[in-house]
Amino acid sequence: MMTQSEKKRAAILAAAVEEFSLSGYAAASMDDIAARAEVSKRTVYNHFESKERLFLKLAEILCEKLIGATSMPYDPSRSVRDQLEDLARRHLDLVGCKGFMNMTRVILPERVRNPELAKGAFDRLRRGETGLGRWMEEAIAAGVIRPGDWRSVTRKFCAMLSEFGFWPQVLGHEPALEPGEREEVVKKVVDLFLVGAMAELDRA
Repeated sequence: MMTQSEKKRAAILAAAVEEFSLSGYAAASMDDIAARAEVSKRTVYNHFESKERLFLKLAEILCEKLIGATSMPYDPSRSVRDQLEDLARRHLDLVGCKGFMNMTRVILPERVRNPELAKGAFDRLRRGETGLGRWMEEAIAAGVIRPGDWRSVTRKFCAMLSEFGFWPQVLGHEPALEPGEREEVVKKVVDLFLVGAMAELDRA
């Protein structure tokens, strides 16, 4: 059972997500976040010393969710294709959610106004790739992926997924993926990845 302090902290985080999404980072204020969370401004500052720390905490939470969703050990009893498709679905499900996309939209303008903040937030979100990276590292060690730096391989796989199933939606060019469209993206990306990153492997 959550303590009163934990409930207030959760309310502040939820309110911050809404306020940053609606107003953007620059226009959002701790006063507005406190009002939306129905707590005092002092309570907000008791939990988060600044608006920047609160914003970066939201990025950390998304990072932890992504790691949790995509942490999967390499399984030699399953085909590499099946495992990659499973990982791709998990990754797209989370980065395609409203919270992740809204957070990215809030960060983008800050690359000009507040580059240090934007870098800190993006670095935290990028660390979310380490869950998927565990699988890549073990697959490389097992010899089913060409030898190389697992971080680079993971980044390449995530970038391919984002190219088709994240950035077009974040930038407003395309609507959110329907289930059938998501599956097409998964299979397309895995096919491309297999061509470029796999060692000798029966991909039938």
